[in-house]
Amino acid sequence: TSTQTYTLPADAAFRIYAIGDDDRIADIDLEVLDASGTVIGKDEDDQNVAIVAIRSGTAARRVSIKVNPYAMKGTVNDGFYSILIVRVDN
Repeated sequence: TSTQTYTLPADAAFRIYAIGDDDRIADIDLEVLDASGTVIGKDEDDQNVAIVAIRSGTAARRVSIKVNPYAMKGTVNDGFYSILIVRVDN
């Protein structure tokens, strides 16, 4: 499990993806927390791609992205993943 912090620009919608290494990670989970530590979005399904949609609001928003490789394939105990943050203009 790891956590990274980002500041998202104001007045925008975002989709945040955690994409697991398909050879090693069977299930990856994603939580997005606001500056006070409150969960504002999460994906806990049993896939190796997790997606959370959020809005930044009227001011820039600092968020922490927590990624957890929930289930590994076979007997491996490590893997790789990517975080992708996409701005969605409406």
